[in-house]
Amino acid sequence: MALAMFCGSNKLMQLGAYSTFEVVTDHRPLVPILNTYYLDQIENPRLQRLVLKLRPYQLHASWRKGSDHAFPDALSRHPVRDPCPEDELGEDSSSQSIRACLQEDSGNLRFHQLRSAAHADPDYQRLVQYIMTGFPEKKSQMPESLQPYWNGHEHLSIDNDLVMKGPRLLIPTALRQHVLSDLHASHQGLTRTKSRARQIVFWPSISSDIERVIRSCDQCRLYGASQPKEPLRCEDRTPSLPFQHTSTDLFECEGWQYLVYVDRLTGWPCVAKVGRTASWADVIRLLRRWFPDIGVPEVLTSDGGPQFQSHRFVKFCEPWGIRHATSSPHYPQSNGLAENAVKAMKRLIQKTTSNGDLYTDSFQRALLEWRNTPNATGRSPAQALYGRPLPSFVFAHHASFAPEWQRQAEVIDAQSSKHATSTQKRYDQSARPLSRLAIGVPVDIQHPRTKLWSSYGIIVGIGQHRDYLVKVPSGRVYWRNRRFHRPRVLPAPTSAAASTPDPVDFAPINISQPDAVVAQPATAPAQRRSGRPRQQNVPLNIISTSGQSFD
Repeated sequence: MALAMFCGSNKLMQLGAYSTFEVVTDHRPLVPILNTYYLDQIENPRLQRLVLKLRPYQLHASWRKGSDHAFPDALSRHPVRDPCPEDELGEDSSSQSIRACLQEDSGNLRFHQLRSAAHADPDYQRLVQYIMTGFPEKKSQMPESLQPYWNGHEHLSIDNDLVMKGPRLLIPTALRQHVLSDLHASHQGLTRTKSRARQIVFWPSISSDIERVIRSCDQCRLYGASQPKEPLRCEDRTPSLPFQHTSTDLFECEGWQYLVYVDRLTGWPCVAKVGRTASWADVIRLLRRWFPDIGVPEVLTSDGGPQFQSHRFVKFCEPWGIRHATSSPHYPQSNGLAENAVKAMKRLIQKTTSNGDLYTDSFQRALLEWRNTPNATGRSPAQALYGRPLPSFVFAHHASFAPEWQRQAEVIDAQSSKHATSTQKRYDQSARPLSRLAIGVPVDIQHPRTKLWSSYGIIVGIGQHRDYLVKVPSGRVYWRNRRFHRPRVLPAPTSAAASTPDPVDFAPINISQPDAVVAQPATAPAQRRSGRPRQQNVPLNIISTSGQSFD
């Protein structure tokens, strides 16, 4: 059709080259190509060359229905003479090579299978008729099954009985699942698989179908990337007094166990050597030693290790009026203050001691200087706690102990607030909030060490700070941060019977209240071989923290 336009325009050059004229055609896809397309938007090389040759002429293309286009149609069937060499413009060697490629494809067994599926697909054949005879004026005039093809229908064309959109083939419905499997053979993920599909094939819902196939792939789910970090959660309540809210943690260094205890307001650290092993009795003994010197906290945050979850430790906190809060397992960021103190004290021990002994001049002098060093807020832990630096072995004039920093308290507080805002902004730049999960939602669970999504379960409890309870098919209940949970996409209905996991019976557990407890369903205790009942595990208290947290 474009070649006929060029031949007619060439014969009428003297009339048409310097005046605007209209070209009427019954092939609608040519209208936007001739009127609005730039050359780089035309993907067919032969059509691109013909449109380039039409550029000198000031023509405007319009469409007319084939039944109303009788006069040109009749003349095309009764030529007045044989074509001359000028009429064969555009039929050059490159066009012959394109035709040869198409003929070669026509003999391919896969293309034979594609054409067979296209001929057996009634919607495919109706779409071919629309492309050949023209689309209706309105989308609503098309059958509902073909309406998704309305947007961009001017780009559709027919080549050897196959519908194409530029260089991309329209795949019949019967072969789409097979094509999706071929596209996902390399397991490259959403972006790269979609990029590959955009080069060769298309159908209306191809993007959502690719997402469904990839998210239901067992191998991609098992080796999937970890969840992104979430935006920094702001403080629920900032402590107003020193040692009102503290954090504690155990760590190992040089073969010895140590206990670190740090204040959330001032950052003042306390550290003590426990021994080769640490028990609840060691933790209680050290806390009893520190409480008379620095005060009793209202809230004590730990990682919920066995020493802190023992029945004796719970009984120890009650008479002191301490509310014990724990962070979710395998997520140390939620107890970030204690983790930072652990790193600082471990480096101090490694650099100043040879056998891990803390009662040496080198370590005590280093700890004193560490407490005197200003942090990012502009004041040191000693200044925040005592209102002045502590005298040390470093030469210092008496003026350095003057309470000048108190007169600059507002400046320091503003600097501290600015630093906290800047830290949160930098952290949130690469963070993305994760969707909340509802009770009953099936999820994949990431192993904290291997980072594989190797197990699955159902949400049975929701905490206050992005923490959830998940019940696995064995009946165990795991408490994890949201980052370790990913909504589980079930396979397509055709293969659901073979891939869907067995249903998990569960009873919802409410952990939204501060004093909630993780409790297993009430069942009769299991018996040993001797007939004696097995000892029940102590329930895990999952009170969420109220201090600064990164969870």
